[in-house]
Amino acid sequence: MKAFKKIISVLLCAALLMSLCSCGNNDYDGTGLPESVFISEEKNDDFRYEVYEDYTIITEYFGEDFRVNIPSRLGGKSVKGIGDNAIGKSVLAIEIVDIPKSVVYIAPSAFSGCTTTTIYTVAEGNPVYKSNDGVIYSKDGKSLLHYPSGKLEESITVADGIETIGGYAFANNEDVVKISLPSSVKAIEEHAFDGCDKLNQLNFPEGITEIGAYACYECSSLAEIKLPESLKIINEHAFDYCISLKDVTVPNSVVQIGDGAFMRCKSLSKIMLPSSLERYGYQVFTGCNMLEEFKIAPGNQNFRISDGILYSFKGDELVDYPYAKGEAKVKINNSVKSVRAYAFYKDTTQSEADLSDYIVEIDFSNVEKIGAYAFANRDAIGAVQLPSTLKDLATTAFYDCINISAYRVADNENFVSINDVLFSADKKTLLAYPVGNNSLSYTIPEGTESVADYAFMNASYLNEVKFPSTLKTIGDYSFHKLVMLENVELGNSLESLGKYAFANCVSLENIRIPDNTIDSIPDGAFTCCDGLFDFKVPYGVKSIGEEAFRENAYLVYIDIPETVTEIKTYAFYDMDNLTEVEIPATVTDFGKEIVTICNENDPDKVTLFVTEGSPAEEYAKTYNIPYEIN
Repeated sequence: MKAFKKIISVLLCAALLMSLCSCGNNDYDGTGLPESVFISEEKNDDFRYEVYEDYTIITEYFGEDFRVNIPSRLGGKSVKGIGDNAIGKSVLAIEIVDIPKSVVYIAPSAFSGCTTTTIYTVAEGNPVYKSNDGVIYSKDGKSLLHYPSGKLEESITVADGIETIGGYAFANNEDVVKISLPSSVKAIEEHAFDGCDKLNQLNFPEGITEIGAYACYECSSLAEIKLPESLKIINEHAFDYCISLKDVTVPNSVVQIGDGAFMRCKSLSKIMLPSSLERYGYQVFTGCNMLEEFKIAPGNQNFRISDGILYSFKGDELVDYPYAKGEAKVKINNSVKSVRAYAFYKDTTQSEADLSDYIVEIDFSNVEKIGAYAFANRDAIGAVQLPSTLKDLATTAFYDCINISAYRVADNENFVSINDVLFSADKKTLLAYPVGNNSLSYTIPEGTESVADYAFMNASYLNEVKFPSTLKTIGDYSFHKLVMLENVELGNSLESLGKYAFANCVSLENIRIPDNTIDSIPDGAFTCCDGLFDFKVPYGVKSIGEEAFRENAYLVYIDIPETVTEIKTYAFYDMDNLTEVEIPATVTDFGKEIVTICNENDPDKVTLFVTEGSPAEEYAKTYNIPYEIN
C-alpha cells in the first residue's frame, strides 16, 4: 500500500512539473522574455549570441549563407530570442530566414535592414508566431509583425482581421508605393513604415487611437495623409522627414503630439492644431521651412495663437514659432515670461537652400526664462540684449549662434555683461562668450571660478585663451570646436573638467594641467585634438574616460601616472601615430577596447607596456593586443 501511494505521489509530481513546463511555454506572448541570469557572450562561425541561465538570445548573424536557418540551440541552451537588428546588421543580401519553434521572442528591429529578404518561415508548433506567404504573424493572426522588404511589390493589401501593424513591420521596403490597411487595424506601432521612401498612398482606418514613434519616418514620397477621428496620440517623430507632405488634417480627437512628430516636413505650409490638444512636444514642426503660421481650432483650453505664433493658453509661455514667418526683428509679447525650449530652433540637417535665416534681433521684453536650445543655430542673430527681468537662462539657449557679437544685459540681479561676455551677477561664472566676436585673444578675468557648459563652443576666431588662477571648474563642451586655439595652461585651483571640454580643438599643441588638481580626464575631453604630439596625464587622476583622446592623429606619446586605476572604452582609439602606451600596474578596470584592436595583418598596432602579472597583461592577452613586459 505504501509503495502504491509512493508511486501515485511520484506520478502526481511529474504531472505537476509537466503542467508547469507547459504553462511556461504557452505564456510567451512575443513581447519579451522573462528575466534570467546572464552567463556569457559567445560566438560560432555564423552567430554571436548571449547565453543566459534559461535560454539563449541571438545578437548577430555574420555567416555567409543567403538562407539563414536560426538554430534551436546554442551554447547548450534553447534559442528563444532574436535581438535588436540581429539579422539586419548582416552585410549579405539575405533572401530567406527560417525561424524554429523554440523562438518565442523576435525583437521588432531584428530584421531591420534585410532589404533583400523575400521569405520568412516559422516552424510548425511555434507557440507565438506563424508564417503565411513569407510574412510573420502572431499566432492568433491578429498582428502582422514582419513583412519581407525584398518582395518587390508596389501595392500591398493587408488582410482583414489584422488589428496591429507591428514595430518595423514594413520598415525599409524600398519598392512599395501603396499600402491598404483594413478597417480592423487598431494600432500602428513604432517604425512600422520607417524608410518606405516610395510609399505615397497609406490609409489610416477609423479605430486607430495611437500612431507609434517613427511610424512613417522618412516616408519621403508621402504627400497627403488623413488621420482618423479616433486618433488620440501621435508619438514622437511619427512623420519626421516626410519631405513631400503638404497636407495633413489633425482631427479634434488628438490630445497629444510628440516630440518632432512632423519635424523636417519641409513641404508643409499650413497646419490646424486640434481643439482637444493637451500636450505639444518639443520640435514638433522644426524644419518645416514653408510653415508661416500656426492655427488652432476654436475651444482649445491649453494653447492659443497670436499673430501665427503658438502660446500657452494664458499667454505667459511662447511655445513654438513658425520657421517661415520671416521676421527680421522678433518682438516677444509683454505677457510672455518664458520662451520654451526649442521654440525658435533652426534645423541644420537640410541643404543650405532650405535654411535661409531671418531673425537678426530679438526684443525679450519681460521674459524671465529662456529654455534649452530656444534659439539654437540661428546664425543671423547679432548682439543679444537680455532684459532686466531674466532669471533663468539655459546654457544652450543660443547654442551655435555663430554670429552673436555681444551679450548685453540691462540692470539685472542675476546676470552681468563684462566686455560683451555674459557672467553670473557675482562674476564667478562665465556663462557665454559671443562666438561671433572676431577677437583673436581673450583673458578670463581673475575671480572667475567656473566656465559654464558650451560657454565658448565654436568661438572659431580665438587662438588664445588665458585662464585665471581662480578657475575651479570647466563645463561640458565649454571649449568644443575652438579650431584655432593653440595652448591651454590651467592653474592649481582647477577641480574638474567637463566632458568633451576641448574636443575638436584641432590646432591645440600644448596642454598643461597641474598635478593633484582633477581626479579624472572625462569622456571625450581631448578627442580630435590633432595638434597634440604628447600629453602628460596629471598626477592624481584616477580615471581616463571614454573617447578621452580618441582620433588624435599625431599624438605619439602619453604619460599615465600610477594614480590611474581605470581606463574606459575607446580612450586611445583610432590614433594613427600612437604605437606604444605604458599601462601602470595600478590600472585594474579596463573598457572593452581602450585602443584600436587591429587585424593580424595590420602593421599599425599599439603595443602595451605592462607589468608582469598585472591586470593590464591579462587585458592584453584577452583582447589579443601586442604587449611587452616592462
